[in-house]
Amino acid sequence: MPRTSIRKYATAMVAVGALALTACSGTSGSNEGDSADGDVRTLRLSHFMEPSHPIEACGMEALRNHLDGSTLQVETYPAAQLGGETESLEQVFSGNLDMSINGPSFIGVYYEPFNVLDAGYLFENAEALRDLSDSEAVLGVLEDAQEASGMKVFPGWYYGTRYITANTPVESPDDLKNLKLRTPDAPLYKTNITAMGGNPTPMALDELYLALQQGAVDAQENPFPTIKTMNLQEVQDHLSLTGHMVQALHISVGETVWESLTADEQTLLEEGIAAGAEAAYDCVVEQEESIRAEFEAGDDIEVHEIDVTEFRDAVRAELSEGQPFSELYRELIAAQEQ
Repeated sequence: MPRTSIRKYATAMVAVGALALTACSGTSGSNEGDSADGDVRTLRLSHFMEPSHPIEACGMEALRNHLDGSTLQVETYPAAQLGGETESLEQVFSGNLDMSINGPSFIGVYYEPFNVLDAGYLFENAEALRDLSDSEAVLGVLEDAQEASGMKVFPGWYYGTRYITANTPVESPDDLKNLKLRTPDAPLYKTNITAMGGNPTPMALDELYLALQQGAVDAQENPFPTIKTMNLQEVQDHLSLTGHMVQALHISVGETVWESLTADEQTLLEEGIAAGAEAAYDCVVEQEESIRAEFEAGDDIEVHEIDVTEFRDAVRAELSEGQPFSELYRELIAAQEQ
């Protein structure tokens, strides 16, 4: 589908939702005053993570610190206060919210090839993700997403490596067959888990703890920091190191908001987001190590090292052909094998 058609499709898809969101949340909280005259302009940013998550506690803090004392500020709304990933990105797209942070699968609704960055078993580890984040291929996908959607999409912040938790160990595709496994409500998550042998059950993150506790779902998949901040070790007995997604989240800024910033403000915001990315990477990596050590030493949840070959081969076979991003998927995998 041509990019202009994708953009028109996305506009039509969110139009009704945008009207409803406008009625509920009002217009953007941005200060429309002229920042050149010394007025401080505050941009609202929504995300789904808890305030204690390193994306907020480290990354957003670094972003705010970089902007401190300038005429541009960012006010964050964590824990899906302004809506989940789908809703917050719809608001950015429709101009009712300044910024949000989302996984590639949600941005992929507006530009389908962007889904590649959430494809299962794409990146070997966090270091490989970071090394390729400023590659020509990845930067090209970001630019194409902006052209297709109108939203300015920034390079990703490392969110973590996703693993499966359940009340039984998950060591092969057969172990997933009879489990209802919660995923975020985006198509590629479901594709990844189905290829691994599972039965994906889309659900908002803020509903997950109770759903696991009550048995509405049997399993879930998330990185260590999210498992810990959501206290999922209280309602799951086993954590299997599938490592099926090494994931970054991306900040998006609405087209009108981005174009209304001065050149200096755009540079300042870009620098602040880059500083946030570095801080988030360091904190997430540190927490992945410390939380894993805590879980392995404690009695709350049992950690299982597994052979991921069956999972990886099945997912790569599914995604290497027939997807809008299959060629780039193969290219990025090959780049890590050189």
